[in-house]
Amino acid sequence: MDVCLVNLGAPEMNDSILANALSDSPKNSVLVFEDIDVAMGRKEAPVVPPVQEEGEERRRGPPGKFRGGMTMTSSETSNVTLSGRLNALDGLIAQEGRIVFMTTNNIGTLPAALMRPGRVDRRFLFHYATVDVAVRLFVRFYGDVLGEEEASSIGRKVADQLGVETGQFGIAQLQGFYSRHRSDPRKILSHVDEFLLELEQQKKEEQK
Repeated sequence: MDVCLVNLGAPEMNDSILANALSDSPKNSVLVFEDIDVAMGRKEAPVVPPVQEEGEERRRGPPGKFRGGMTMTSSETSNVTLSGRLNALDGLIAQEGRIVFMTTNNIGTLPAALMRPGRVDRRFLFHYATVDVAVRLFVRFYGDVLGEEEASSIGRKVADQLGVETGQFGIAQLQGFYSRHRSDPRKILSHVDEFLLELEQQKKEEQK
């Protein structure tokens, strides 16, 4: 099954390009709309879906086709509107036989029209990592190298030193930290303070 990633935040993406790309997506594929909340408040613009009329060649909007899970975009700079997103899900340009996933970090900003049943049938919340998740993740990374018992012991020490129980660490953050120490996972504890300082600096940069 093909997986097609749709980056709605790309500067070139607009309603026409989205409509054109969706019409060319493979049948029986998975469509992933990353960060569906991006620019949700943008000014509305008309959707220009591709059409097929008898005796005429198929007319399209600006070029943009799915190729191997990637999206090719044109040089236009307008953003996808809410109307464009709704049409992508169940409007004239929507295609049957496709599974759609949407991701967001700000579910509270999504309008009810987008979240109603029929457009969103299932919701899954990915919480911050717990200590148990952090330990099991470390074992998954290094259980084969260290042995499950030692990996579990080190993973718990890392989780305690990081303060994972405070509920401030995403799984992706832990994966990034763990993956840095593949050459010698036993030394990871000596790098915890460095990692925490790095996160603190990132937070300060984001607040500027």
